[in-house]
Amino acid sequence: MLTFDLARLMESKEIQNPLQFLMKSGLTRHTASRLLHQNVASINYRNLEQLCLILNCTPNDLFSWTPDSKKNTDKTALQKLAGRTRKGSILGKLKTLPEDKLDQLRQLVDKLSEEG
Repeated sequence: MLTFDLARLMESKEIQNPLQFLMKSGLTRHTASRLLHQNVASINYRNLEQLCLILNCTPNDLFSWTPDSKKNTDKTALQKLAGRTRKGSILGKLKTLPEDKLDQLRQLVDKLSEEG
């Protein structure tokens, strides 16, 4: 089953108050709440584009997929969206890293930012 999973993406981006964030970005309270609580049967392209712009993501990043165990789905392109789970805060992990590891991480982030 394909699901719209905005809350997972916002959690991975460490957005502390997703509802307020979305409302400040121009979505109505009703729309933002529906999107965050996976209470959507469809999403219009304008809202999808707006989310992608404010979160710097692609539409694929907003979806998760749980395969139907009865079907052989190993080779489907949707497999890229399978197994996405909430991984928790990265900030807590960063606080426990020693300084030399933080320096390595800064270099990697700098490199990724240049490529981006």
